[in-house]
Amino acid sequence: MHRIALLLTALSGWLFHLTPVSAQPRRPLSLADAINGATTQSNALRINTAEQGVAGAKLQQARNNYAPAVSVNLSYVRISDNIRPFTISLPGAENLVLNPQILNQSYNNVQVRQLIWGGGKVRYGIQAAEREAEATRQEATQFRLEAADNVISIWHNLYLLDASERILRQNVRLLQDRRRDLENLEKQGLVLKNDALKVGLAIANLESNLIDVQSGRAIQNFNLAMALGEPTDTEYVIDSTALNIVGGELEPLTTYLTEATQNRSELKALSLRRDAALIGQRIVRSNRLPTLGWGGSYDYNRPNLRVFPLEPA
Repeated sequence: MHRIALLLTALSGWLFHLTPVSAQPRRPLSLADAINGATTQSNALRINTAEQGVAGAKLQQARNNYAPAVSVNLSYVRISDNIRPFTISLPGAENLVLNPQILNQSYNNVQVRQLIWGGGKVRYGIQAAEREAEATRQEATQFRLEAADNVISIWHNLYLLDASERILRQNVRLLQDRRRDLENLEKQGLVLKNDALKVGLAIANLESNLIDVQSGRAIQNFNLAMALGEPTDTEYVIDSTALNIVGGELEPLTTYLTEATQNRSELKALSLRRDAALIGQRIVRSNRLPTLGWGGSYDYNRPNLRVFPLEPA
């Protein structure tokens, strides 16, 4: 009875392995697609896009300081109409109306101010805002390169792990064939059993390495899905058909150092922000200078002269 139970358990396990399960989505992924996807899903680039909008608005605000400043103040009050006016007749003169019905009163004022000379503060403010906006754009290049560098590293690691897995599986098959040959020779008494055991130990070591490679590939596959903003259960198939690595003649180290110093976007951003800080010092110093400007004001008022009504409102 116990043997029958074991047989049924083994049969159910065999049928379970034969039952088709939902396979993970497999997606061929080239290096160019990986770079485009990573730069599109980069949170740092999205934040930088918003920062560029803020920097552009500040620049436009600094330029608007050249335009005249216009302020308008309007007020309106509705007065109660429960006061009855009355007329006084004066001999030899027109009738005098007391408490006239002035129901509405308004006070309107328009002011215009234009800066003529402010010690260069407006000009310096525009220059500082321009450098800040350019520094923000340079940071976008930096974040784009960082996202591309990260996904290139993950993609390359997957490429190497796939190649390692293929090599390990091929070596395991070769050693398994070798072990079968040694086992046949052992049965014929031509080799010792120890020879087949040595091959079996080598196979076990390769299978252990294969498990490590598969574990590393799962980690890199997860990191790639996170970098691309895709479901983490997506299995990527590295498409290296368009990968073309051509070796060229190497330049002296100083050439690469000079080119890196001149083209690094973060260094450009730091230099631009340093210039903006120096311009800010000029703005502070210009505050000690007088400011020259002109302005005009226009009032249109209709006040109500009735202050103390005779009847409650």
